[in-house]
Amino acid sequence: MKVMINQNEFINVSGHTGKMEGIPSVSTNKFLNENCQRMMNSSNPDCICKYCYVDRVTARYKDLEPCLTHNTKILTSRILTRDEIKAFSKFFLNTTIVRFESFGDLNNEIQLINYMNLARQCKHTKFALFTKHFKIVHEYFRNGYKMPDNVTLVLSSPFMDYQLNDALVTTFKKYHNRVITFTVTKDKKNKGINCGKRKCVECRNCYDARFPHNVIELVK
Repeated sequence: MKVMINQNEFINVSGHTGKMEGIPSVSTNKFLNENCQRMMNSSNPDCICKYCYVDRVTARYKDLEPCLTHNTKILTSRILTRDEIKAFSKFFLNTTIVRFESFGDLNNEIQLINYMNLARQCKHTKFALFTKHFKIVHEYFRNGYKMPDNVTLVLSSPFMDYQLNDALVTTFKKYHNRVITFTVTKDKKNKGINCGKRKCVECRNCYDARFPHNVIELVK
């Protein structure tokens, strides 16, 4: 759905089916993301980006990729004005939870600033930011920016069956107290699997930052 932020420009908000039904998301195009492309071309067979579901989704829904491309151009090129953020936020007035990046990832700090400004404006909505690009987030914090309390930072493991260590989580918790990790597994017998049996809107762990702090999902 197109959400106007001024007289001429808009940002696309995606709806979802399946596990994420009922949760809107704001995403960018992974095919334009240098970090994503580098990971997709990794020689490591366990690189999680080699299992990316976005290829299947964009092949099925032909209109999706142009929408994500448009978002990349708007969200990564400049910091949106206060009035533009306010206009964008009106779309989420009656929305309880929103996901940042269900089809892509962070490209740069400008994009992260725009996301956090939106979350700051939508005080009664909970957001989850999924990212594998930890350096961008770390630089954001080191540059003196803060994340609002209604955002959960979800550190997504870049490798299959590789749980991010507690030291990394501790590093980010120095700046923000709502931090969890997300791991994908190929092992159907993994007793730690705690994601996928319910819809996200019913579970809400990634948005409420409830225990366990490590979410594990069986690969799609």
